[in-house]
Amino acid sequence: MADDLFTAETTVTGSLTYDTSIGGSATVPQLLITKITITGSTA
Repeated sequence: MADDLFTAETTVTGSLTYDTSIGGSATVPQLLITKITITGSTA
């Protein structure tokens, strides 16, 4: 799986804020994955 390429169908369920290693914070979308399809490989 490390070299797989994939497409994911997702639903945005909110946001997630976390502390960074340099003392700040970052906010990213929180996703619910509903389907994953393997589309290829980089290996």
